[in-house]
Amino acid sequence: MSCSRKPGLAAALVVVVASWGALASAEPAKPNQFTKGSIEFKHGGKSIRVPLQKGRLEAVPVTFGKKASEIKNLTLLYVGEDMDKVSLHLVNVSGPKKYGKKNVGGFWVQTASGGRSVLKSGKGDCTFSLNRVGKDRVEGTGFCTPLLEDGRGGKGLPVTGVKFTATP
Repeated sequence: MSCSRKPGLAAALVVVVASWGALASAEPAKPNQFTKGSIEFKHGGKSIRVPLQKGRLEAVPVTFGKKASEIKNLTLLYVGEDMDKVSLHLVNVSGPKKYGKKNVGGFWVQTASGGRSVLKSGKGDCTFSLNRVGKDRVEGTGFCTPLLEDGRGGKGLPVTGVKFTATP
């Protein structure tokens, strides 16, 4: 069977190739970068504050059928002088609201005083509420159940009273 006998097939192939070329050439928008801010929380009951090292709110273009859209992902890394660290990654961020386990792409805390607490799939749960989310500011709160791991299979300390900010 040749394409010359089936003009509809040739036209369909042209549309598919052209659509894929447009999708392949679509580049993600430049992410919004954050370099200022902090996160405050209690790790095993002890109050901790860690400054933001870097963060980004990145929009990834997607197409559902003929409708073009984007998925926004938020990544924040907080690092303190005494090696306190916090990493937070939320996926499919659509604005100010609560984000539960299905949206938490990663969360871990490491403090000099309390060791490590890591959210693992199947163990623990964290919920984060974004009060503001945009290119000029991200701020929110969070809470995790005490079933976090220490990264080595043991029990991690609970992480509670989370408040965080990030600005350019």
